[in-house]
Amino acid sequence: MSGYSTHAGHLALDDDAPSISLTGLSKLNLNADPAEGTRSIRSPARSPVPSEGFAVDEHGNRAEIADLDGLGPRSVGRRHSRDSGDASVWSKLRGLFSPKKDEHEIYDAAARILIGDIGGTNCRLQMVDVHYMWGHLGMPYAPQKEEKIRTQYYKNEEYDSLQAIIEEFIKTTQGKRVPVVAALAVAGPVFEDRCPFTNGKWKQVTLVDGRELERELGIKRVRLLNDFVANGYGLTFVRPDETVVLQQGTGGRENGPIVVVGAGTGFGQVNLTHDGKDYHAFESEGGHTDFAPQSEEQDGLLRFLRAQFGHVSVERVLSGQGLKNVYDYLASVEPHKVSDEAKSRMAKEDPPKVVAEMGSKGSDELCQHALRMFVEIYGAEAGNKALSFLPYGGLFLAGGIAPKVLSTILTDDLFMRSFRNKGRLSPVLDAIPVTIVTEPELGLLGAKAIALRALRKLSEEGGMVKP
Repeated sequence: MSGYSTHAGHLALDDDAPSISLTGLSKLNLNADPAEGTRSIRSPARSPVPSEGFAVDEHGNRAEIADLDGLGPRSVGRRHSRDSGDASVWSKLRGLFSPKKDEHEIYDAAARILIGDIGGTNCRLQMVDVHYMWGHLGMPYAPQKEEKIRTQYYKNEEYDSLQAIIEEFIKTTQGKRVPVVAALAVAGPVFEDRCPFTNGKWKQVTLVDGRELERELGIKRVRLLNDFVANGYGLTFVRPDETVVLQQGTGGRENGPIVVVGAGTGFGQVNLTHDGKDYHAFESEGGHTDFAPQSEEQDGLLRFLRAQFGHVSVERVLSGQGLKNVYDYLASVEPHKVSDEAKSRMAKEDPPKVVAEMGSKGSDELCQHALRMFVEIYGAEAGNKALSFLPYGGLFLAGGIAPKVLSTILTDDLFMRSFRNKGRLSPVLDAIPVTIVTEPELGLLGAKAIALRALRKLSEEGGMVKP
């Protein structure tokens, strides 16, 4: 299987995305391994490539590696006849490895990659070793396994710059090896791998420049991407158990356009299209388009917010603060329904969190009303995006709010009824797969997808060095 199979309720990576692409080797899929912390390489037929790794000569013989535990080169001395296995894998690898009589060695090596999710206040870095095979042809074969080395959180205000954080991370990580490539999801606009961090809290530098990080740290490739764009690429690694399917969709298409929307700190949106090889994500500021009320009650909300802000964008409603705005509107209409418990908790805790929690549990009438209204508006806006882009590859809900209010989204099909309520065009929306992504590290997974693509490109350009 290639591409995304969203209508089936799961995601499979496109044949070409992201893997190390090599001459003579058809690309293998990266699929999630159910084992914790391990995501292994599998063939399109879903049979696992043996974890020890192998290469095949023109006669169908194979050379094997006993294991992939080490990081240094390891010679392979045993060769034997081909036995049973995945025929598609054999056919993909045949012809790549044709050893001469005196050249039977291949090596287990690992390319280290750095991935990160960089916010204004904190950043999270992760080091991963991508194990691959290196043979006498002088080039890596294909990635065999990923090994998560270390994950670390940092407070930006304790460092002069992001570079200082990365330097410390490298020096204190096993092996102290400089990564070959790095991909960083950043909370800001990105242009040519540069991001002005207007809300960054580092002591000095607030501009993140990929080329400068390459020069100063010795990393061959540094890629920056917007944090919500990273959510789009993160779909590459999402497992079925990290999603909730709201609608299978009658017209889901392999490699079709994809839209990801998400209410969290703000309202994010990213669109992805497939070029026949990979999915590519495109930034959007769709959260700042106009809020369009769908009922008299929502008309009242618009008037309430217009009096405060003038222009009322979608993000004024569909975000953490937006949920509190909806609650405040309802409290202004029915002040007698404001409970002492809700008022007391909001004075001490994060108000949107209180509304979401009490609303989901049904322990507060006004909070429950606000949350249901929020979900209805969320569904309508998701439907607007679906009509705008016709994402037959799937519409996905990311962001921090949807998983936390899942019970309300599913109650009485509340979200989907609002999603489909588009008059004459309602049947069009029946065709689109709709899925909630519950994976909390979607942005970090997206950074990994881009790091692996950068590694693949580096390999194609001959930039990989024999261990």
